[in-house]
Amino acid sequence: MSWEEKSRLRGNSGCTSDNHQKDYEYEGLEDFLNKLNNSNSCLLWKLLLKNIETLSSWAAQKFFKGEYGWYYRKDHHESFEAKFIKTLRQQAWLVDKNNNFVRPSDITFSEASDSYIKESPNIDILIKALEFKPKIIDQLPEDYRKKLELVKDIPIEQLENLISKLENESPGREEITWIPENKPDTVNVNIKEIVPDKIVTPDLTGQVGGTRIGTESPKKGKESIEKPLDRKAIGKWGEEYVYCALQKEYQKLGTITETDSGFKVIDASNEELEIVWLNKHHDRGKGYDFVVKKNGDEIEYIEVKSKTQEVEELIEVTGTQWEFARKLFEQGEGEKYSFYVVLNAGKENAQIHILKNPIKLWKEGKLYAHPVNFKL
Repeated sequence: MSWEEKSRLRGNSGCTSDNHQKDYEYEGLEDFLNKLNNSNSCLLWKLLLKNIETLSSWAAQKFFKGEYGWYYRKDHHESFEAKFIKTLRQQAWLVDKNNNFVRPSDITFSEASDSYIKESPNIDILIKALEFKPKIIDQLPEDYRKKLELVKDIPIEQLENLISKLENESPGREEITWIPENKPDTVNVNIKEIVPDKIVTPDLTGQVGGTRIGTESPKKGKESIEKPLDRKAIGKWGEEYVYCALQKEYQKLGTITETDSGFKVIDASNEELEIVWLNKHHDRGKGYDFVVKKNGDEIEYIEVKSKTQEVEELIEVTGTQWEFARKLFEQGEGEKYSFYVVLNAGKENAQIHILKNPIKLWKEGKLYAHPVNFKL
């Protein structure tokens, strides 16, 4: 590499000496491309997929990279696009549906010939590495993309019914605007893992012919007619507070680098940890709100629940969240899933209680679940 290229990779920082330069190419690739036909093109595509199909997503991305290392007070390294992937971006070696040879950037992946393998592990990473032309939806303005992303899996009839229902909803059920006392990033982090005590279940036997045990009269008075607080705003505050807590926790391991959907950090063992906040820009999390990755592999899932007080109350858990936690438990990976319950949301004394492996706690009689719905 030239001095300018190396300086750019260093971020124009100092350099005492170069440690290494590693670049990669396919032996015989140029000859192969000079004798190209439809069959060889498909063969090359298959070979590229074969190289990465058994790798983790992190390792698959690294396959298309070279690496430059240098020393300045300590060892540094930075990756760059490998020579062979640059060649494959610049050459017209792919065949489109009209049987024309084109560069990857000339077509979207869906416009490539059906002769190519279209489903394979890590195929999205190869598509991204070759820089195919973005899909039409990716070329739309950001606000349009967000709207389409939110409704893409909802049938049109269901969407129309939902809009109609919202428009005709009774004004008496409107939520009260919730205004927090403090912003999430101004509140001290107070976080601890808890294990609830085992629940003592009342004896409900002997009810035949007598008064039913455990029947409660519905609450009356002012509380029953008050409008509910804006749960969405409370939930958003709680997620931001958890995000701030995670940042403070992981910055102990190394320097944090912000990403579009969270942050990354390289620890002392040179392993990459990434925290992805699924709802950072718009609600799209299903089953959990945060995922923690280690070298590209998902190692932890966090679902945030928020409330504005400390007193015990029933906290809603969706079927998707509960079933995902149960699936992990049955696979022997229940410790990967946690509820982060934010208490006193919006206040200076906010705190986080962690319930790790909720299915295990429930099976041990330490987590109360009510009501229970089942599908038949």
